[in-house]
Amino acid sequence: MEPQKLYIGQKPIRFYIIIAKAMLQATGQICLAGRGRNISRTVDIAEILKREGKKIQNITISSEQMTNRQGRQVYVSTIEITVSN
Repeated sequence: MEPQKLYIGQKPIRFYIIIAKAMLQATGQICLAGRGRNISRTVDIAEILKREGKKIQNITISSEQMTNRQGRQVYVSTIEITVSN
């Protein structure tokens, strides 16, 4: 079964930690997903969870093709970090 994804954006890190803990309690495994400038924030959240006793299961890096505001096709780097209890 595919773990639920938590997409990391611009909200405060504490916000994502609270949501991640609730999701982990409910499902036992989640996937933190970030892209572009939010990659470092995603890694920070995973490291905080790791310090609190959670386990990093898998890390996947890739890129996605997207259309920017000017209508051009661009590639954006992405990261997905699977965390479990």
